[in-house]
Amino acid sequence: MRSPESNLQSIPTDAFSNLSRRIAESEQSTPGLGLAFHSHRVSALVAHLASVIGHEASAARFSRAAYFHDLGKLAVPTGILMSPDVLTSDERAIVETHSESGADILASSSAPDGALAADIARWHHTRFDGSGYPKGRVGSEIPLAARITAVADVYDALRSRRSYKPEETNDSALARMRSIQRAGSGFVFDPQILEALFDTNRNVSLLWDAAALCAISGSDTNSPRGRPHRRLRP
Repeated sequence: MRSPESNLQSIPTDAFSNLSRRIAESEQSTPGLGLAFHSHRVSALVAHLASVIGHEASAARFSRAAYFHDLGKLAVPTGILMSPDVLTSDERAIVETHSESGADILASSSAPDGALAADIARWHHTRFDGSGYPKGRVGSEIPLAARITAVADVYDALRSRRSYKPEETNDSALARMRSIQRAGSGFVFDPQILEALFDTNRNVSLLWDAAALCAISGSDTNSPRGRPHRRLRP
């Protein structure tokens, strides 16, 4: 049986098409994981948010690269990713390796935006105040595309059903994100990007619904209202 690590190491890195194919194949090899559908929705939201904050010229590049933000989860045992239980500290540490492992694969890709995708994968769980993982950057030191992806990623996680919670409405997800932003001593999200989400929340909700329908292509099994692809709370 192929190990999770070999699933990632065996991916040809000469083009994004090879990487996206492996993400898509995860839907067939691991029903219920939902990685491709999550990636599709986050990618759509990243394009929208980039345009709203004045980076329309880069929106398509950011969106395409953000699709691979969770590539490293192909190296995480599915038993951990799909666990209905609270993760142990050891399990959480394993999940947190996905940022670095995915970034390393993307950095070695010959795709034109491989470096951009690697930055997103590596830094999208680093919070604006420098907490989260990995450590080492804070505020504007975190690449812009990663800061945008961080907002899109958490929004999608809240809107989607998880094994430990039901799906949330747009209004509920926005309220939760506002609460998360204020929970610590510093900002979790880039304030400008979070405000862009709030200011265009009706469009965001419509876009999320449309991206969800497009991604599932008529299937209920891995829809945002279906089984979870991850267990970590935002």
